[in-house]
Amino acid sequence: MIRLVGLSSGSYYVLHMALLVWIAPSIAFFVAPAWSEQMPAVVGPVVLIVAAAVLTIPSALGYFAIEAPGIAIGRGVTRKASLLAVARTQAKV
Repeated sequence: MIRLVGLSSGSYYVLHMALLVWIAPSIAFFVAPAWSEQMPAVVGPVVLIVAAAVLTIPSALGYFAIEAPGIAIGRGVTRKASLLAVARTQAKV
């Protein structure tokens, strides 16, 4: 689980501000206003933890749908470029 969070941290960084616009009001719907007024030191961290947990799902999906394939393509391009560079160097010798 920790590894998944680490892998998807880039997606989390990119998506968190866009998704918080929808997630924060959804979480606030479940929190009684009296709780926020009486126990803000408890409610605030709980809301942040729930929001972070909820954001993990689209972040992981973003990683597997966009980041991982992009990384694989980049590695393939880099590998081919380095092979071409080696071939050119050997051809000159």
